[in-house]
Amino acid sequence: MQEKIFYKVYLNSNYTNKCEIYNFIADLVNVEKNEKLQLEIVEKLEEREKKGGILVAESVILPHFESSKVKKSGLIFIKPNKIIKRWNNNIGNVELIIVILLRENEGEEEKKEIRDFVRKLADDSYVEQLKQIKNTEIFYQKIKK
Repeated sequence: MQEKIFYKVYLNSNYTNKCEIYNFIADLVNVEKNEKLQLEIVEKLEEREKKGGILVAESVILPHFESSKVKKSGLIFIKPNKIIKRWNNNIGNVELIIVILLRENEGEEEKKEIRDFVRKLADDSYVEQLKQIKNTEIFYQKIKK
Protein backbone atom coordinates (compact mmCIF):
# COMPACT_ATOMS: atom_id res chain seq x y z
CA MET A 1 0.00 0.00 0.00
CA GLN A 2 1.39 3.37 -0.98
CA GLU A 3 1.12 6.00 1.72
CA LYS A 4 -0.86 9.12 0.99
CA ILE A 5 0.50 10.90 4.07
CA PHE A 6 3.94 11.18 5.66
CA TYR A 7 5.12 9.50 8.86
CA LYS A 8 7.95 10.90 11.01
CA VAL A 9 9.26 9.27 14.17
CA TYR A 10 11.41 11.00 16.78
CA LEU A 11 12.31 8.58 19.54
CA ASN A 12 14.45 9.61 22.52
CA SER A 13 13.84 13.30 21.96
CA ASN A 14 15.22 15.79 24.46
CA TYR A 15 12.04 17.84 24.65
CA THR A 16 10.85 18.38 28.21
CA ASN A 17 7.62 20.37 27.90
CA LYS A 18 4.70 21.36 25.71
CA CYS A 19 6.27 24.65 24.59
CA GLU A 20 9.37 22.91 23.21
CA ILE A 21 7.32 20.29 21.42
CA TYR A 22 4.86 22.77 19.90
CA ASN A 23 7.78 24.86 18.67
CA PHE A 24 9.40 21.75 17.18
CA ILE A 25 6.16 20.92 15.35
CA ALA A 26 5.95 24.52 14.11
CA ASP A 27 9.54 24.24 12.85
CA LEU A 28 8.59 21.17 10.81
CA VAL A 29 5.67 22.98 9.18
CA ASN A 30 7.37 26.38 8.89
CA VAL A 31 10.09 25.50 6.39
CA GLU A 32 10.52 29.16 5.45
CA LYS A 33 11.33 29.97 9.11
CA ASN A 34 8.83 32.83 9.15
CA GLU A 35 8.50 34.10 12.75
CA LYS A 36 4.85 35.13 12.33
CA LEU A 37 3.95 31.74 10.90
CA GLN A 38 5.83 30.03 13.73
CA LEU A 39 3.64 31.80 16.29
CA GLU A 40 0.49 31.11 14.28
CA ILE A 41 1.16 27.36 14.23
CA VAL A 42 1.81 27.22 17.97
CA GLU A 43 -1.38 29.23 18.57
CA LYS A 44 -3.40 26.83 16.39
CA LEU A 45 -2.10 23.87 18.40
CA GLU A 46 -2.96 25.66 21.66
CA GLU A 47 -6.44 26.62 20.41
CA ARG A 48 -7.19 23.09 19.28
CA GLU A 49 -6.06 21.73 22.64
CA LYS A 50 -8.44 24.12 24.44
CA LYS A 51 -11.40 23.10 22.24
CA GLY A 52 -11.21 19.46 23.19
CA GLY A 53 -9.14 16.92 25.01
CA ILE A 54 -6.00 15.61 23.37
CA LEU A 55 -5.44 12.72 25.78
CA VAL A 56 -6.21 9.54 23.83
CA ALA A 57 -4.79 6.92 26.18
CA GLU A 58 -2.90 6.82 29.43
CA SER A 59 0.23 8.96 28.90
CA VAL A 60 -0.49 9.42 25.15
CA ILE A 61 -1.65 12.69 23.63
CA LEU A 62 -2.82 13.59 20.13
CA PRO A 63 -2.32 17.28 19.32
CA HIS A 64 -3.58 18.14 15.85
CA PHE A 65 -4.50 20.95 13.55
CA GLU A 66 -5.53 21.75 10.00
CA SER A 67 -3.97 24.57 7.99
CA SER A 68 -3.25 25.74 4.47
CA LYS A 69 0.37 26.12 5.67
CA VAL A 70 0.70 22.34 5.94
CA LYS A 71 2.20 21.22 2.62
CA LYS A 72 1.49 17.50 3.12
CA SER A 73 -0.66 15.81 5.73
CA GLY A 74 0.98 13.42 8.09
CA LEU A 75 1.58 11.86 11.47
CA ILE A 76 4.50 12.77 13.71
CA PHE A 77 5.45 10.55 16.63
CA ILE A 78 7.53 12.07 19.42
CA LYS A 79 8.77 9.97 22.30
CA PRO A 80 10.67 12.05 24.89
CA ASN A 81 13.72 10.67 26.70
CA LYS A 82 11.97 11.41 29.98
CA ILE A 83 8.29 11.44 30.80
CA ILE A 84 6.80 14.93 30.60
CA LYS A 85 5.46 15.28 34.13
CA ARG A 86 3.16 18.22 33.41
CA TRP A 87 1.76 18.93 29.94
CA ASN A 88 -0.99 21.24 31.18
CA ASN A 89 -3.28 21.52 34.20
CA ASN A 90 -5.19 18.38 33.21
CA ILE A 91 -2.54 16.19 31.59
CA GLY A 92 0.64 14.80 33.08
CA ASN A 93 3.10 11.93 32.68
CA VAL A 94 3.17 12.10 28.88
CA GLU A 95 5.22 9.32 27.27
CA LEU A 96 4.15 9.59 23.63
CA ILE A 97 2.97 12.48 21.49
CA ILE A 98 1.25 11.67 18.21
CA VAL A 99 0.73 14.77 16.10
CA ILE A 100 -1.70 14.98 13.20
CA LEU A 101 -0.93 17.65 10.63
CA LEU A 102 -3.78 18.02 8.18
CA ARG A 103 -3.52 20.07 5.03
CA GLU A 104 -6.53 22.31 4.49
CA ASN A 105 -9.02 20.82 2.01
CA GLU A 106 -7.19 17.48 2.14
CA GLY A 107 -8.41 14.64 -0.06
CA GLU A 108 -10.54 11.76 1.21
CA GLU A 109 -7.84 9.12 0.72
CA GLU A 110 -5.42 11.03 2.93
CA LYS A 111 -8.07 11.62 5.59
CA LYS A 112 -8.98 7.93 5.50
CA GLU A 113 -5.35 6.91 6.08
CA ILE A 114 -5.23 9.17 9.14
CA ARG A 115 -8.60 7.94 10.43
CA ASP A 116 -7.50 4.32 9.98
CA PHE A 117 -4.44 4.95 12.11
CA VAL A 118 -6.38 6.84 14.80
CA ARG A 119 -8.77 3.87 15.10
CA LYS A 120 -5.79 1.71 16.09
CA LEU A 121 -5.35 3.92 19.14
CA ALA A 122 -8.57 2.46 20.58
CA ASP A 123 -6.63 -0.77 21.15
CA ASP A 124 -4.87 -0.41 24.51
CA SER A 125 -2.37 -3.18 23.73
CA TYR A 126 -1.37 -1.47 20.47
CA VAL A 127 -0.80 1.83 22.28
CA GLU A 128 1.18 0.08 25.00
CA GLN A 129 3.39 -1.54 22.36
CA LEU A 130 4.06 1.86 20.78
CA LYS A 131 5.09 3.24 24.17
CA GLN A 132 7.53 0.39 24.71
CA ILE A 133 9.33 0.45 21.34
CA LYS A 134 12.82 1.94 21.54
CA ASN A 135 14.01 1.30 17.99
CA THR A 136 12.98 3.72 15.23
CA GLU A 137 12.87 1.10 12.48
CA ILE A 138 10.66 -1.20 14.54
CA PHE A 139 8.43 1.76 15.40
CA TYR A 140 7.95 2.55 11.70
CA GLN A 141 7.11 -1.07 11.01
CA LYS A 142 4.49 -1.07 13.76
CA ILE A 143 2.73 2.14 12.70
CA LYS A 144 2.67 1.25 9.00
CA LYS A 145 1.10 -2.22 9.44
